[in-house]
Amino acid sequence: MPPPSPIPEDGSADRVEERILFAGNRYIAIARRTSGEWTHRMMDIADLAVQRNVAEIVSGADPQVYLDAKNGKLGVAETDNPEQLSFGEWRFTRRAGLWMAFGRELKGGVPVRYADNREMGVVFDASIVAHNRLSLNWMDIRAAQPAAVDAVTSPIRNMAAILTDRQIVFYGMKHDRLDRVMLELPLEPGETVIMAEWATHVDYVDEWIGRVGGLMEEASGRSG
Repeated sequence: MPPPSPIPEDGSADRVEERILFAGNRYIAIARRTSGEWTHRMMDIADLAVQRNVAEIVSGADPQVYLDAKNGKLGVAETDNPEQLSFGEWRFTRRAGLWMAFGRELKGGVPVRYADNREMGVVFDASIVAHNRLSLNWMDIRAAQPAAVDAVTSPIRNMAAILTDRQIVFYGMKHDRLDRVMLELPLEPGETVIMAEWATHVDYVDEWIGRVGGLMEEASGRSG
């Protein structure tokens, strides 16, 4: 079974509601509530840029990306017959600092169990998750932040962000170890991670220096 869904059970049943759970370079994972029931869908980001049909959304007929475990890849289904699909409904979720996929296996068109991407033999490429590695172990993370629920580390292993249910704490890193705290940002109730973007390209460094500097000034003003 997958980890518990972050989606609450309460709410109105007379509307369509969507929440972003993951955003990558090409794909986006959403949770959708229609008629009071939550489902998970993976979509191509390009599909969100065109006019969307509410009737299709309500009926579940709008475009989505399927996980084909037989071929170990993602793609738009070429058939409407669920018996020909390895996995129908599936979702991305965070577990121990990594993005993982959980698909509901179909046999004879009937969902029988959940399996994760490792069991399904699916390897994520950059079109799905560009950086999906945690350069710290959970003992070190929990030693620094006992209430940690998630964490991300930069591709060059010089910075980490540790999440609790109340804040994000940014650390410098040296020799694959946490160094000093650089910034603390409070979280609103229910906020969580849907992506992490790192300034790895020279064109973005100056822009991110300005953005982070502004955030630090704002945080300093709140604490002062």
